[in-house]
Amino acid sequence: METFLVLNGFELNADVDDSEFVSLRLAAGELHRTPFTEWVVRHVIDVEI
Repeated sequence: METFLVLNGFELNADVDDSEFVSLRLAAGELHRTPFTEWVVRHVIDVEI
């Protein structure tokens, strides 16, 4: 996902521990699409110049 974001001019702006926690919950099936999407939206920033 991070590669996709960077290639499209965006970047995640989240703490490493928070990103890891979200990734592990997603992989374990404990975090569903809508909450994950909301988390990404809250932590993505536009880095295009």
